Amino acid sequence: NEYRNFTTEKKPYTLVFAGSFRYHANYEAMLWFVGQVFPQILQQCPDAQLIITGDHQNLPLPSQKNITLTGHVDDLKSLVASAAVSIAPLLSGGGTRLKILEAMALRTSVVSTSKGAEGLDVTSGEHLLVADAPAEFAECVVRLLTDGDSNHRLANNAFQLVKEKYNWDAIMVQYLGLIDTAAR
Repeated sequence: NEYRNFTTEKKPYTLVFAGSFRYHANYEAMLWFVGQVFPQILQQCPDAQLIITGDHQNLPLPSQKNITLTGHVDDLKSLVASAAVSIAPLLSGGGTRLKILEAMALRTSVVSTSKGAEGLDVTSGEHLLVADAPAEFAECVVRLLTDGDSNHRLANNAFQLVKEKYNWDAIMVQYLGLIDTAAR
C-alpha cells in the first residue's frame, strides 16, 4: 500500500490546507482561518507558513502574510506529508472528510473544527485536535508546531486508526476520482 511506506521530510512550521475555493465551504474556512486564527499563530510562531492548494478562483483573503497559494498541485501527497500540520477549519459543508483521513494516512497531524471532523470516528486529543474558537484553534496549531513529541504521537495514533478502521485502498479509489474533479 503506497501510504504505508510513504515518508517525506517534515518542514517545520508548515501548515497545509488542501481545498479548492470553488467549494464555498473551503473559501469560508480560509476567510475565518486567515482573518482570525493565523494572526494569533504568527504572533507565537513568526516563521509559520500556510500553504493553500487547489483553485483559489482569485478570491481575496484578508492577508497574504506567510501564505502561499499553489493552485493545482500534481503531487498533493508529498505536500501534505511534508507539512507539520494539516488544518481543516470548516464552518459548514458536508460529505466525507477524506482530506483529514489522507493527512492521517500520511502521518501529518490534523487540527480541525468540530464541523471539519464531523462523521469521523476520531477522538480529539488522541487522533487529532478539535477546536472551534479562533484562540483555541491557534493554540492547538502552535502546540503541534512547537512540541515535536505531541505532534509525533498524534500523527502516529491517527495513522494507526486509519490503517485499522478505514479500508484505505477502497477510500483511495473514490478519493482520487473526487480529487480529479475537485482540484481542477
